Amino acid sequence: MLFQRRHNASLLLNNFTQLIKRGQQSLSSEVFLLYYMYI
Repeated sequence: MLFQRRHNASLLLNNFTQLIKRGQQSLSSEVFLLYYMYI
């Protein structure tokens, strides 16, 4: 269960890096903040 959660987190981080590369840093940082507070 814990491994699956870590895997999802790594996938999420990969999505964020792609968003930042596209120039949508503000949006990704907001979503990351919400996800971080959720954990």
